[in-house]
Amino acid sequence: MAAAPPVLPTLQVLNVSLPPEEDSKISPETIASEWLGSFSQALSNPKDLSSLEKLFLPSVVWKDVLALTWDFRSLTGLPSVQTALSACLGPQKFSVRALTAEEQESAKGTYKPLIVRMFPDCAWIQFGFAVETEHAAGVGVARLVPTAEGPWKGFTVYTTLEKLKAFPEIIGAARPMTHDVEWAEHRERELAFVDAQPDVVIIGGGHTGLEIAARLKYLGVSALILEKNARVGDNWRNRYDALCLHDPVWFDHMAYIPFPTTWPVFPSAKKLADWLESYANTLELNVWTSANTHSIIYDKKTQTWTLDVTRSGSEKRHLKSKFVIFAHGSGGGVPVTPNIKGKEVYEGKVYHSSEFKSGKDFKGKKAIVVGAGNSGHDIAQDFFRHGADVTMFQRSETYILSTKAAFLMTGSLYSENGPPTAIADVMMASTPGIIGAQIFARVTGFMASTVDKEIYDGLEKAGFKTGLGPGGGGLFALYFTRGGGYYIDVGASELIANGSIKVKHGGEITSFTKNGLTFDDGKELEADVIVFATGYGDSRQLARELLEPKVADALKPMWGPDEEGELRGAWRYSGHQGLYFAQGNYSIARTNSTLLALQIKAELEGVLGERYTLEKQHGRGA
Repeated sequence: MAAAPPVLPTLQVLNVSLPPEEDSKISPETIASEWLGSFSQALSNPKDLSSLEKLFLPSVVWKDVLALTWDFRSLTGLPSVQTALSACLGPQKFSVRALTAEEQESAKGTYKPLIVRMFPDCAWIQFGFAVETEHAAGVGVARLVPTAEGPWKGFTVYTTLEKLKAFPEIIGAARPMTHDVEWAEHRERELAFVDAQPDVVIIGGGHTGLEIAARLKYLGVSALILEKNARVGDNWRNRYDALCLHDPVWFDHMAYIPFPTTWPVFPSAKKLADWLESYANTLELNVWTSANTHSIIYDKKTQTWTLDVTRSGSEKRHLKSKFVIFAHGSGGGVPVTPNIKGKEVYEGKVYHSSEFKSGKDFKGKKAIVVGAGNSGHDIAQDFFRHGADVTMFQRSETYILSTKAAFLMTGSLYSENGPPTAIADVMMASTPGIIGAQIFARVTGFMASTVDKEIYDGLEKAGFKTGLGPGGGGLFALYFTRGGGYYIDVGASELIANGSIKVKHGGEITSFTKNGLTFDDGKELEADVIVFATGYGDSRQLARELLEPKVADALKPMWGPDEEGELRGAWRYSGHQGLYFAQGNYSIARTNSTLLALQIKAELEGVLGERYTLEKQHGRGA
């Protein structure tokens, strides 16, 4: 029988009384230092890990990203942790140590021990430490809670890799000291791959593909991006005109080159498109635009891929690479539109949100937007702005988050004066998903009932149905399970509340009619234009079209949490050698592009250790 999932260790659960006024009597530095010393000593003897019982709660969760397991794991419960350590400590030569003064300074104090009281009934000491393996180095974050017996014990530990010791990034002090007077000629030959084949071929030149290529380039790995559009950035440039970031720029900075401090907090899609194009040029990334990939064949004997590609409409190329990465967008970039009968009789315009450009041609017309996520709200607001009579069809509940609440939730890490982005990313990732879900449920409920209460009340009166997502976990729970079902409010909620955007909630669409859509409650909505803001499909769909069936059939499920609460499929072993998938928002791409690049570089250099996967743990092989 599977163990019950760990619960958030509140003071009540721990049977501990620790009022806030007692905090001044506690020395986080002393407690953290003593605990880390004991932890380091315990890890030095893989054959006897019994001393860990004195350092961890029985329900401890250890989230490891590559450092111990070469996988993305959240080991739940002390027995699982001990089993993993017994298997991995020796082969990895894994150890921990205190951060040096210089390392603490570079983190701007973020890793220093401190008492955190996120909720009135919770208290823990949080601090960072260094991680070392035979071939790599990284960082860890521990959270200790008080116990009834007296000593503070770990309830979460996070460990991750940041660099390969023998192969540092070629940046900063390691940049080339050359006078490259023949740069233009060299760059032309490099981009055309005249003299060599790429180590890695990346399918898709959006922000994800670009950041992976950048990380690989500065680890000395040759990468080529194949982008089907005519220009880098067209994946943003060609979408609806009103599209802007819903996340603040601080949350979405890209690797090596952050967004300018002169930019607005929520830049437009067209500004982002031009930025991506300049990003590729500035970092000298190898991108072939107007590139169509026809097939990808794997040679098991040589462990290489052969790709048949048409470049710029006519030039045929046969590429060979050790790795292929699908970075073609969330849901594979393949739009999903419901199969509704009667479309041939409808006399109006029909678009998927990926095809829709603007409501300016529909002034005085009737519009229906099917879908109530970010895109659905943006498009409905655009129709209203251009004078259309617009109705949003909302099939199920939607989670709403105001930008004010979003800033409050992430502002301690991502803000104008927040810690360095790389450090913020570590802290954001350091909470295991299974614990994070409980924290976010608390925060989500609080924000909805206080900061966003007026928005929720107005929407409910207008017939718009709100919900807090799976387990009440709000945006993060919805994003990592469904990839949608939420809206970060940039103005449409007020328009719904005051009736400017009408709402039809619930039921199913039964058919098109000559003038619009009918529903299973017998009602009909008339429209001159219908936009389906219904998302995108399985990330593996394009892969299935290009790969051999035996390769495609080996792929693991993509997206959504696995049984440990970590993201399935993307950025980690996909189920087939040399094949990876990369998807997610700017924040995820920035963080995980490093992790994917490290895996590939380690494999190319022969220092990738054996992966301690869920399958291996359960005795089903790697």
